[in-house]
Amino acid sequence: LVLTGLGVLAYYNKNFFFELTPQAKVSVFYLLSAAMGGVGFWLQRNKENLKNYGQVLLAGGFAGVYFTTYAAHVIPPVKIIDDATFALLLLFAWGGFMVWVADRLKSETIALFATGASYYATYVPLIHSGDVSDDWVILFSNLVLAVAAVVFMLRNRWLKMPVLSLSASYAGFLLWQLRVDEPSLTIAVSFAVSLWVVYTAAVFLSRSGAFSDRQRAAFLTANNAAMFGLLAVDVLKDPDAKFWILPMVVGVALLGCALAAVRWLEDQSLSRKSYLTQGLVLVTLGLMTMKMSDSIQALILAAESVVLLFMAIRRNNFIIQIGALIVSAIAVIYALIDIGERSPDYL
Repeated sequence: LVLTGLGVLAYYNKNFFFELTPQAKVSVFYLLSAAMGGVGFWLQRNKENLKNYGQVLLAGGFAGVYFTTYAAHVIPPVKIIDDATFALLLLFAWGGFMVWVADRLKSETIALFATGASYYATYVPLIHSGDVSDDWVILFSNLVLAVAAVVFMLRNRWLKMPVLSLSASYAGFLLWQLRVDEPSLTIAVSFAVSLWVVYTAAVFLSRSGAFSDRQRAAFLTANNAAMFGLLAVDVLKDPDAKFWILPMVVGVALLGCALAAVRWLEDQSLSRKSYLTQGLVLVTLGLMTMKMSDSIQALILAAESVVLLFMAIRRNNFIIQIGALIVSAIAVIYALIDIGERSPDYL
């Protein structure tokens, strides 16, 4: 509620009983956040029966400072930081400080609430209006929080952090796509790929026993699907874009992850198979959507069915074996259609 109130006041241009300049508003926001965080720190140190409540207040203070710094560049009525680079450095520094404090106190509560509230605070401008001054700052802010969440997981085995972060980051990206009139494809690709790299690093670097093979496979699948799906929406909006390049590049990257998983995730068979299967599916999608492949789609699928069958036999993988049979059946259907329509290459 406090963060929502700060967001409303940041946009509110009318005076109440006296006029507040942008500098005064930002100062009041910082003071309010510091007071909330200070009370929270005192409670969690001195009042055992209010320790959890104090940690939540402390996290709210952290998020309030994060939002105020963010708003001071993004929201026009309180914009006092003109340099985007300086704003990003401040956000990065404060994100690092939040990580340091939560790590020193060993408090997952502070980490969860501070990160979650900071995500929410960054979306206030998008919820209020799509007219914001700098898309880069909005999306980079999410990236800072994503890195913080992964650091929490790697240092303290707080597995809720990357799950919360992944959901919030991609949800914010989707909200940005919906609220901004003409989202830049360059910004979209840069942000989505950066997020994907951060969460893929979490998949490979996490050695926590609590991060089971099934959980890891579900996490990496959600990461891959979110990145590809959100980018596909942007690419399909551009009539001049060659869609087949996207699944081909992402598919090759996932196959590379599958090879890396053989060494780094030796005991995580489901995770390795997930990368392999998803990579093959996307590479196939790329081949099938190339314009030059219109008359040889049956041959592409027929060749892939042989590769899949060989792979299934080598790896003793029943799922890939079924996939090979399905792909070969689809290849036969395409071949019959080509023969029936007497396409140029049907022979």
